Amino acid sequence: MNYAQFIVGIVILIIVGILLNILLASPRMQECPDEWIQDRMPTVGGYDDKEGEYFIKDGKRMEISEFDLQWVNENCNIKPKIVY
Repeated sequence: MNYAQFIVGIVILIIVGILLNILLASPRMQECPDEWIQDRMPTVGGYDDKEGEYFIKDGKRMEISEFDLQWVNENCNIKPKIVY
């Protein structure tokens, strides 16, 4: 096996890995959360808009990324609740 074949093999493995990751990634939920929380508590490093935002579903905290946010905005009657 020469160097070129080795590089081509590595590239193919990377592409297959990326495709498998996309295909096997867990789908985002298309369900309405119970609450949408924006935590604006002051922190030492300052407020981070994305870090302090999450959903509550069945009494458990769930990250925004676990939901299909576009679907939630279009289908759920829920607005962010700001907490301090």
